[in-house]
Amino acid sequence: MADNETSIKKPPFYIRWFFPILVLLGLAGGAAALWVPSNTSWLRQSGLSGEAEQKSISDLRLHFLYITGGIIAILTLLQTSWKNQVDRRKVEDDIQKNKNDHIRQVHAERRSRYTKAVEQLANEKASVRLGGIYTLVGLVDEWLADDAIKPEEAQKEGQVIINNLCAYVRAPFPYVEDRKLFGEKEPETKISEEERKNFLTKRDQFREEQDVRNTIVKEIVNRLGIRHFEDEEVIVEEGLWSDFTYDFSQAYFPYKVNLDDSIINSQLLFSGAVFSKTVSFNNSTFKNYVSFKDAIFEKDSLHTSFPGEKSVSFNLAIFEGFVSFEGSAFEDSASYALATFKETALFKDAVFKSSISFIGSTFEKSTSFSDTTFKYRTLFNSTKFKDSAYFLDTTFEDTVIFDDAIFKYPPSFIRTIFKGSTYFVETIFKESLDFNRVIFYGPIKFIEKISSQQKLQFMSFSSQTRFSYQNPPDKYEFKMSTDNTLFETEQITVADGRVFTVPAGCELFDPEPLPAPKPEEPTE
Repeated sequence: MADNETSIKKPPFYIRWFFPILVLLGLAGGAAALWVPSNTSWLRQSGLSGEAEQKSISDLRLHFLYITGGIIAILTLLQTSWKNQVDRRKVEDDIQKNKNDHIRQVHAERRSRYTKAVEQLANEKASVRLGGIYTLVGLVDEWLADDAIKPEEAQKEGQVIINNLCAYVRAPFPYVEDRKLFGEKEPETKISEEERKNFLTKRDQFREEQDVRNTIVKEIVNRLGIRHFEDEEVIVEEGLWSDFTYDFSQAYFPYKVNLDDSIINSQLLFSGAVFSKTVSFNNSTFKNYVSFKDAIFEKDSLHTSFPGEKSVSFNLAIFEGFVSFEGSAFEDSASYALATFKETALFKDAVFKSSISFIGSTFEKSTSFSDTTFKYRTLFNSTKFKDSAYFLDTTFEDTVIFDDAIFKYPPSFIRTIFKGSTYFVETIFKESLDFNRVIFYGPIKFIEKISSQQKLQFMSFSSQTRFSYQNPPDKYEFKMSTDNTLFETEQITVADGRVFTVPAGCELFDPEPLPAPKPEEPTE
C-alpha cells in the first residue's frame, strides 16, 4: 500500500517530463534527419552520385525518422502503462478502503451488539437475559471465524465476552438461602395467601435464573470438545472455545454441571464454588491449571477424570455427597490438602502420574484406593480416615508417607505393592493392622505413636509378605509401643552375611534375580 502511494505521488522521470521529452525528441529527430544525411558522407555508401546518392540520403533520413518515431512510441507506451498502473492501483486502493471500511463497520456493529447484550443481562425478564446470552455466544463465534484479524486479536475479543459470561455465573444467586424449599410444589407450612404468593414469586425467579445460568454453562460446554468415533473408539478433539480461560470462582451451581468430553487448554477455576447437583468431568482433558480450592460439593456425586497436563487442586474442598474418581487419570500433580469427604470416596482404578497430596484431608466415610497406581511421591500426612480405608492391589511406585495419619478402623493393605520408601511414623491405628501378601521393594519405617490413647493392639504381616534384601538392613525399622506384645520380629541372615530384622514369618526376596543360565549346547 505504501509503495503504491509513493509511485502515484512521485512518477518516474520520463513520465514527469513526458511532453518536453516528446517535443525535444521530435525536434532532435527532425533536425538530425535533415542535417546529418546531407553533411556526413561517412554514414552513406561511398562512390555514389546523382540519383543513387540522393536515394541514399533519403533512406538515411527515413532511418532517423523511424528511430525517432520508435523512441516516441516506446515513451508513449510507457506513459500509457504507467497510467494504467496508476488507475489499477487506485481501483485496488478503493477496493481495500471499502473493504477496510466494511470491516470497521462490522466490528463497530459487533461492539454495539456486545454493549446492548451486556445491558440485557441486567434486565428483569429472563427471556431478555437469555437473548443477551445467545447474542454474546454468537459474537464469540463471529470473532473466532473472522479472517480479517489475527487469531490473537480474535482470541482477545472472545476472552472479553467469556469473562462477562463467567462473571454473570459468579454473580450472587437470588434467594439462594431458600433453595431447599424451592424444590417443593407448595409450601409445607400453612401460610397466608400473601406469603404464599411471595414464596411462589421467589421460586419462579430462582428457577428462571437457574435456567439462564445453566444455558451459559451448556453453551460453553458445547464448544469445548468435538466428539466422534474412530474404529469404535471415542475420540475427543479440541473445540472452538478450548483456548479460553474460565473463572467460575465463588459461583453457585444449583444444576448439573456436565463437562464430559471437554478439552481446556487454559486455566479453569472453580475456587470456592458450590455444587448442589452432579458434577461430571469424565474423559475430559485439562492442559493447564485447574482449581477447586475451597469448593463445596453438597450432594449427589462427583464423577471426574483429569487426563490433563497441568496440576489440579482440590485444596480445602468439601465433598458433602458421594464422590467418584474411579478410573481417573491425573497426568500432573494433584492436591486434596485439607479437603473433607463427608460420604464415600472412590479412587478405584485411578492413575496418578505425578505427585499427589492428601495432607490434612478427612475421610468421614469409607474410602477406596483399590487398584490405584501412584507413580510419584504420595502424601497422606495427618490424613484422618474415620471409616474403612481400602488399599487392595494398590501400587505405590515412589515414596508414600502416612506420618501422623489416623485410622479409626483397621485399613486393608492386601496385595499392596510399595516400590519406594514407606513411612508410618507416629501413625495412629485402632485395634489392628494387617499387611496381607504385601511386597516392599524399598525401605520401611514404622513407628507407632506411643502417647496416643488409641493404641495398636495387633499388627500382622502374612507369610506371603515380602521384603527386598537389596536395601540395607537398617532401612527396615519397626518400633512398637510396650503394650503391643503380639508383634514379633525375626532375624534373617542372607548369603553375604547381612542380618535383616523383619516381621516374623515374612520373606526376603531379590527383586532383580539373575537370569537363568542358558542350557549347554551338546558337544559333538
